[in-house]
Amino acid sequence: MLRKQKLFALARDFIKLVVVCSKKIVQRCPENSVDTESSGSFADANQQVNEAKAEANKHAGVCPLELERRLHELLEARQHERIAELETALECAARKLDEKEVEICWWRDTARLVTKHREQRLQLQF
Repeated sequence: MLRKQKLFALARDFIKLVVVCSKKIVQRCPENSVDTESSGSFADANQQVNEAKAEANKHAGVCPLELERRLHELLEARQHERIAELETALECAARKLDEKEVEICWWRDTARLVTKHREQRLQLQF
């Protein structure tokens, strides 16, 4: 059981680390993001995005803000997939650990029965 708890603790710590790292990545790229505090309101930020899209369409390209948004969505989706994979692997490892614990109990009980049976046989011989 202690190993199972350690595995779950490690998985929780890893997930927290992934979340913290993703937040740091987003914070390191402020030059491309829209600053809603300085722009005054969400409507102003939205207008900036629309203007940037219009400018990009003039030059037959994709707006940098749109690219950034898509990249962020892609990274977030990949992180969620990775977290799901890790959670599945953790559950599988926990199941295997439970199976091994049951097997250990079975072997322990078998050893006790064999020892008890042996002792009884030895007592009957004398």
